Amino acid sequence: MPKLAALLALTAATLVVAGPGSAPAASARQAGAPYSVLQMNLCLSGGAGCYPRTAYPAVVDEAAAQVLDHGAEAVTLNEACSADAAELARRTGYHLRFAAVLVRGARIPCVSPRHRGAFGIAVLTKGPIRSSRDQAFAVHAGLEERRWICATTGRAITVCTAHLGTRGSVEARRANDGECAELQGVLTRYDRAGTTVFGGDVNRRAPCAPAAMWVTGDTAAGQVPGIQHVYGSTTLHDPVARVAAATYTDHDFLLTAGSLGPARALPPRPARTLEPRSRQPVGGVNWLAVNTAPCGSRTTASRVQSESVLATTAPPSRSAAAAVSSRSATVKPTCQCGSSSGPTRPSQPMASANPGGAATSACRERMSGSTVACR
Repeated sequence: MPKLAALLALTAATLVVAGPGSAPAASARQAGAPYSVLQMNLCLSGGAGCYPRTAYPAVVDEAAAQVLDHGAEAVTLNEACSADAAELARRTGYHLRFAAVLVRGARIPCVSPRHRGAFGIAVLTKGPIRSSRDQAFAVHAGLEERRWICATTGRAITVCTAHLGTRGSVEARRANDGECAELQGVLTRYDRAGTTVFGGDVNRRAPCAPAAMWVTGDTAAGQVPGIQHVYGSTTLHDPVARVAAATYTDHDFLLTAGSLGPARALPPRPARTLEPRSRQPVGGVNWLAVNTAPCGSRTTASRVQSESVLATTAPPSRSAAAAVSSRSATVKPTCQCGSSSGPTRPSQPMASANPGGAATSACRERMSGSTVACR
């Protein structure tokens, strides 16, 4: 797993935001073992405005390639279909738990083509899953419920995901805030019991993580940056976030990697939002963005924090810089491959990906009673 190994080598250049937490014995026994989480929103319902871009089944092929390429211990899926999630599990050898999203108490069937099962969210893990639980949030806007799901593996690590509602109206914002608060409570309970990670599209830049968990986000994404988050217990050390450009879905892929170990008591996390990385921070020492993918795709590796979070910063260590320079990449905004710039993709996000956008009439017509097309 060369990409994951190189990503872990960057941890010396990472700043972490976290609070005090507990250290389960299982994590202590696995001290130093790498652990990574891959978050993906795949736009698979068949009724969303972003769906034509998926060129189905190309989006499933791309997702499977991402899982196999990065070898993440946990994968969190939003806007998935049960049959497609099962196919990803079959191709990758991962273990699956799926939770269907309901509208008026009924499952939403995925369409175009049909026979892809129900629409919902999923967790994939490398290791066997010992137990799982999912539940609808108490508050939601409109007819479509939002859910969370958590799966605990044999390694005593719990992996959770959720896809929170959009914020396109006063009612929707109120519901998103309520879902966020409820999610924070869920993660707090799991984190107190043992090592816990979360990946999901929360449709907001303000984190929903408990104070005792660190936060990373897709702030370097080219599409709708800042709304996909990964959180983790302090028994997962030195998290490094990287964004890989997606070709067939309207959200880029977020990978966060670290290593397991005893809990670390770190300073409390100040209130903040995960703002897009549109420029280099003042001083030029609090960021790291490089192209690491073959020509034709774009991948960025970034520090966890921006300069607005901590009062002092430090430049990347020599070992981290050497790890980057040793890879077949150059620090440039676009990859170069001889005289060819490689294939291009639309730089503007689809309308359905706008976290603050209102529901469109077209999407409501395609799936009556649901906001699936406006996610």
